[in-house]
Amino acid sequence: MTTLRATFSFGTTQVIFLGLIIAMDFSLGMILKNVLEPTGLLAIVRVDLVVPVMLVLLTRLIIDRFGTLIVYELVFATLAMAAMPASYGLPGPLKLIPALAQGLTYDVLLSALAGLPRARLYAAAILGGIVSTCVLMLLKVALGMPWFCVTKVLFGTQMATSLAVNALGAWLALRVWQRIGHTHLVAHIGAQA
Repeated sequence: MTTLRATFSFGTTQVIFLGLIIAMDFSLGMILKNVLEPTGLLAIVRVDLVVPVMLVLLTRLIIDRFGTLIVYELVFATLAMAAMPASYGLPGPLKLIPALAQGLTYDVLLSALAGLPRARLYAAAILGGIVSTCVLMLLKVALGMPWFCVTKVLFGTQMATSLAVNALGAWLALRVWQRIGHTHLVAHIGAQA
């Protein structure tokens, strides 16, 4: 129990940092969704997720402890329940399920592969995206979306494009991390407990 409590305890600086990054991610998502949704592009390629994937991974690199991304994803999904009730095609609290699955996947892989700095980012981004997409589609089918050929093709297309989008997000996170990883501010935020 002490380990679990220590895992999910954050210092004041870390809480503020998490809140700011989540708010930035959420705001960016609201803008991009409204701009790109009328094009129909998001039904096929979730290009709006490149920067959020980068932000999620950078957050974990800065606050490098298990539980960071579980909290991140759950807070984001809670905000989505209120501000975007129809987003992802899931009603209310059901948004928490794919968010929890994705946050858990991210945290497990980033912790398990800690000795492989580049590989852990790509593995977490890609597998986290796959898990989230699968759980999301499973919930939609359970809620009554027919599992017709068109749905299967859409699912396959979303899965394939999410690999590229998440890999691009991981690549961007690595590029940004190379620039900021050794700064005093990052060390200060990461050291808080």
